[in-house]
Amino acid sequence: MPRVFVDKCQRMLCAAGILESSGVSFTTFQFQGIAFTWWEDFERRRPIGAVPLTWQQFSTLFLEKYVPQSRREELRRQFEWLTQGDMSVTRYEMKFSQLARHATWMIPTYRERIRRFVDGLNYSLGILMTRERVLGASFEEVVDITRDIETVRRIEREEREAKRPRGSGSFSGAPSRGQFQRGRGRSFRPPQPARPEYSRTSSDCGHQGFQQGQSLLNALPAQSSSYAPLVQGSSVPSASAGHSGVRGSLQFPSPIPGSCYECREFGHIKRQCPRLRGGQFQ
Repeated sequence: MPRVFVDKCQRMLCAAGILESSGVSFTTFQFQGIAFTWWEDFERRRPIGAVPLTWQQFSTLFLEKYVPQSRREELRRQFEWLTQGDMSVTRYEMKFSQLARHATWMIPTYRERIRRFVDGLNYSLGILMTRERVLGASFEEVVDITRDIETVRRIEREEREAKRPRGSGSFSGAPSRGQFQRGRGRSFRPPQPARPEYSRTSSDCGHQGFQQGQSLLNALPAQSSSYAPLVQGSSVPSASAGHSGVRGSLQFPSPIPGSCYECREFGHIKRQCPRLRGGQFQ
């Protein structure tokens, strides 16, 4: 790959300290085949005594020759729209430097290079780096400052997460306050199962009332048939014959005018009733 070849040569020449003085001659000496023919033609067309090419000029010329135009346009667009996104500052700087080689005319100066780098940072970092655009910091210093800010923010975020109560957000088995809130000022109660409703027919009511009344009659002492209680639901009396009450309960008939309100017998009134005095019936 042309880009890989140029980068490898640049690293070696920088390590040897001859990038600008002899970098172009050292690199072109390695050319073979089509590359060697292309460089010979280029040198032949240059005026006699022309100033030697710088490394930046040579690398740009070489990449324009051996990197297709469509590929260069694609890389240029990637650099133009490059932003940090979810990348770390280190990863973003590497991507920025790689793509910047294919769009050197977009960052002709160090100030422009710094401006583009800061503009691509996330807002929380970029807003803190605006002053670095006008100060005398180099591009490498701007990158280091951005890394430091990112590291401090990451540590602060980790400390906040460590101070949170353990188990927050986990299910404890008991509903928390407001768990069933639905809107402001209203509490939500889970729907209760509807109680089954049974339709009671008149025959069911009568049968139940008859059983309850029969059990109460058996518990009472033997009485005169004239005031025997009537049981609602039986076939003899009607439901309107006595006082209103709960279905299935005992109901006594209203006293006959002139009779005792206690024992329902004639010949005396309630305050003279032998039952209240503890006497016997005649």
